[in-house]
Amino acid sequence: MKLYHQHLDEKFNTLSVPSWKLEDVSMDFIFGLPMASMTSESILVIVDCLTNLAHVILVKTTHGACDIAGSFVQEMVTPHGITKEIVVDWNPSFLQNFGIVCCKNCT
Repeated sequence: MKLYHQHLDEKFNTLSVPSWKLEDVSMDFIFGLPMASMTSESILVIVDCLTNLAHVILVKTTHGACDIAGSFVQEMVTPHGITKEIVVDWNPSFLQNFGIVCCKNCT
């Protein structure tokens, strides 16, 4: 077996170590859950980068960025405060809409 080492043109930014819990979070979706006992078939998982504590928000795949951002503000920002940094690998247009709605709901 031969291993190929590829050099990526894109430089990755290293994440700084947060100084307080829920200051930096990462978010991602889990899709394709069976709908046997729940009305939502997807999960938004939010992980605190300092403590690795995970928060789970049930969402539907039909929800758009506005609905997801509203759920994020209601479940995370309202009880815990605004985060400094959010790490995601989402579609840029979805992420832009998510950020706009979060900013409107937080002010």
